[in-house]
Amino acid sequence: MLARTVHAFLEDRKINEAVRKLGEKEYYFRIDTQKLSGTLEPGMLAFSSDGQLVYILEIIDDSTPEEEAAYTGILTKIFADNPVIKSGGKGIEPKILSAVEKVVYTGIVVELVNKKFIRTEKEMRFRSTEKINGEISKGDIVPIVLHTKDGRKERHYVLVQRIIENASQKQRVMNTRRRPTNWFYKKTDKGYKKTRYAQEVIENGEIKNKLPNKQIEKRTPEASKSEKGLKEADKEFNRTGRNFVIRQRKD
Repeated sequence: MLARTVHAFLEDRKINEAVRKLGEKEYYFRIDTQKLSGTLEPGMLAFSSDGQLVYILEIIDDSTPEEEAAYTGILTKIFADNPVIKSGGKGIEPKILSAVEKVVYTGIVVELVNKKFIRTEKEMRFRSTEKINGEISKGDIVPIVLHTKDGRKERHYVLVQRIIENASQKQRVMNTRRRPTNWFYKKTDKGYKKTRYAQEVIENGEIKNKLPNKQIEKRTPEASKSEKGLKEADKEFNRTGRNFVIRQRKD
């Protein structure tokens, strides 16, 4: 069981006074039901095992053991079941999510071996962003940079099988940070094409029309030789066009 919380700051730091304000950044804690004196509910104040005082925004009672294991903080004591909040009411109100923030992609992890994608049994999901919104379809393969708890970065390829337009809080909770790269593999009739996400053109601080996806052609030795007479800036620009084609397996 997990709790979505914000930090609570007491009036004049006195233990018997009202809450002066609530923090804005949200944190997740595990709940130790055996140590709590009662049932923890939204709107209560609770202490963690290391002394943090938090205000409960939501109780997630259907979290998986894997999701809970990602969080080290544990709530062990109820401080107040009906606290007086003098200010910082914004922390109490539920966060209003945009349509993009509610979208979650789910699928299975595939491995790239000799330019072929091999399916695995591992499942993975990731949230949508403004950059990738509307670009990904079922069957596409999306590279995800996963930031592990020990500070490492790992790249995984996710074969998208389902797009959840209005995901629940549980579906949006990720135990690790997951960031899509600047490109993905678009499924086509001939295989997978490495494709960049559409980019927005910004001129004079204003966002112009969004450019369409560009499937980058594979470069040839002849094209590389023709660049020798170009300026260094042009060469750097042209290098971004390198790519290769991943064909589908014929099983």
